[in-house]
Amino acid sequence: MDAASLDAMAFLNEILAIPQKEAWKSSAWDRYLICREKPKPLLPRLRGGTIEFVEMLHLAVEQLREIGGFYRERGCEPDPPRLELTNGFRPFKGGVLLGLPVISPGNKSYYLSVMALWDGECWTITAEAEFEAVSGETISLEMAFSSTADDLYVCRQQIAAAISSLTSFEGQITDLDDSSCKDAK
Repeated sequence: MDAASLDAMAFLNEILAIPQKEAWKSSAWDRYLICREKPKPLLPRLRGGTIEFVEMLHLAVEQLREIGGFYRERGCEPDPPRLELTNGFRPFKGGVLLGLPVISPGNKSYYLSVMALWDGECWTITAEAEFEAVSGETISLEMAFSSTADDLYVCRQQIAAAISSLTSFEGQITDLDDSSCKDAK
């Protein structure tokens, strides 16, 4: 196995170590029932292979860290990237959500995200940003990227392009809050 595959496997082990449910806080009977249930797969069998999928996730999180550095250089405080495997937003069968929380110097919270959702035939990939208004309402900025892919190789390329597009929100963030994310040149 090459170094990239070993990194991907370590990354997958890290994801799987994150508790998905707090099942162990329930009674012994509940634990027994949960252990007897056959777990529902988070994603369908992938054309392209599981290792390639995990490598794609690993590279996507690394690329999100670089986007965090982009915003850090502009005076923002990004949190670590977030990754979530989903079990379905109708009509999708599963997918991946990649997120990057960013706090502007003006103390506004932004959430930059890339979603790759699988409908059984193809992937739908989008990139967007949202922020929390003073009223507590979540306001979405316009979508920076939208595409589809019918195989894992194209999906990988589209996710990389979607993550790169997250830098395009810099101007919009600046327009919404004059002190946010100004270029630190």
